[in-house]
Amino acid sequence: MRNATKFDRILPAALVALAAAWLGARLGAGDSGATARAETAGDTNSGGKLVVAMTGAAETNGNRLVVADTGRKKLLVYGVAEGRMRLIAARTYDLDLEWGLTPDARGCGFSYRDAEAAVEALRVMRKRANPNYNWVPVGREMVITGDAANNAGANRIVLVNADLKVILVYRLDGSSLWLAAARPFDRDMMLLYTDQLQGDGLTYEAVDRLIQASERRNALPGAAGAR
Repeated sequence: MRNATKFDRILPAALVALAAAWLGARLGAGDSGATARAETAGDTNSGGKLVVAMTGAAETNGNRLVVADTGRKKLLVYGVAEGRMRLIAARTYDLDLEWGLTPDARGCGFSYRDAEAAVEALRVMRKRANPNYNWVPVGREMVITGDAANNAGANRIVLVNADLKVILVYRLDGSSLWLAAARPFDRDMMLLYTDQLQGDGLTYEAVDRLIQASERRNALPGAAGAR
């Protein structure tokens, strides 16, 4: 598999110029605690699938421009240093979408190589269950960025795929993009409501158990008439 930092095409010059102007205007804004919505930028090379967003952390690693190619599933993060735009980090995220559900994060999160190893293991198991298994990413991701006033919570990049019903959360740490967490939200959408949640909330597995328990109760004789 190709390394995630090698790209087939150069980002169009017009988009880079636009990004540079935008980033330059935002530098020094000090917009902490902000949430930025994404804007789409159509061009002939990307088929209109480029999305741009901006992180707004107040510390020295803030004010990063995020470019997402939702067709080729690539994330690029830029910053300005010494008057020049520089590529800070890059990551292909199709494997992260295929992984879909990460365990509890270890340390910084999950690297591209972590995702690669996890997906390779998943493919073996899935092909045993279905020899014709062939996962293909569908849909386009919505992109949003979030920041906090400290390094631990700054420079978050969130991708939401409505077709796959998967949420990906990344954290920018220096020159690396770490997958902080991935989670499907298909089962969450099946909940009628939640009541008196304890701790940090419900994991995907906990939600799945709730739904299975509800389905078993509804399947009991007389359950329909008892409502």
